[in-house]
Amino acid sequence: AWTTSSGTVDFGQMIQMRFTTPATQNTAGSATITMNGFAQTLNYATAIVTPSVWWTIGSGSPNTYLKDTTTTYTSINRTVGKAKLYMPSSPGAEFHLFGQSTNAWACKINSSRQINVSARDSANAIVLASTTVLDSGAAAVVLPTAAWIDIIFDVNHVAHTITLTINGTVMPAIPFTVSGTGFMRTTMSILVGSSSAGGADTMPIGYRLADVSIELGGSVYKTVPNAVASVNAD
Repeated sequence: AWTTSSGTVDFGQMIQMRFTTPATQNTAGSATITMNGFAQTLNYATAIVTPSVWWTIGSGSPNTYLKDTTTTYTSINRTVGKAKLYMPSSPGAEFHLFGQSTNAWACKINSSRQINVSARDSANAIVLASTTVLDSGAAAVVLPTAAWIDIIFDVNHVAHTITLTINGTVMPAIPFTVSGTGFMRTTMSILVGSSSAGGADTMPIGYRLADVSIELGGSVYKTVPNAVASVNAD
């Protein structure tokens, strides 16, 4: 019988362990059973759901990107960008997955497929200059090609950290070098696939994006539809 209570296992008996995984994709977890003081842990992660619909950069639009129509963000202490990204090959140059002019809120992927992040505060002071994201072994994270990658880019002006979650694995938080005002840059539009309203550092032609959303101050601010016809609906 299945039980969550402690008990006794006799010689020759077998045990099975079962658990309920989270209802969300790309979520890691673990389950542990202990016998005679010896603990055995099973680690797991829920699967990545491959998007059936996505939008991409067309061959006739080398400077295609998304730009928020808002240019003022007042007293926002946390900004989270989420997206699924598909890179068919390594980029020829660094591009911005998420951006704000002057790297005020920046998640960049370079030609080696490493991730660099940076942030400024509401006074336009640099709280973190461009820094490479490292994994738990202190090695630079290198993103794969020809696979969907789930990325969460979290800039927290209260905790003074930037944290990346990649395919459900949370990378070590990167601390700000300066505490700053406690709020994000207020006067530059948020962008996806570019670093500025002029279309600098744009995502390469043929790259795919899906399930893009932006959270401001702990609430969902904008969700981008995957269907191309609806991407610019707002």
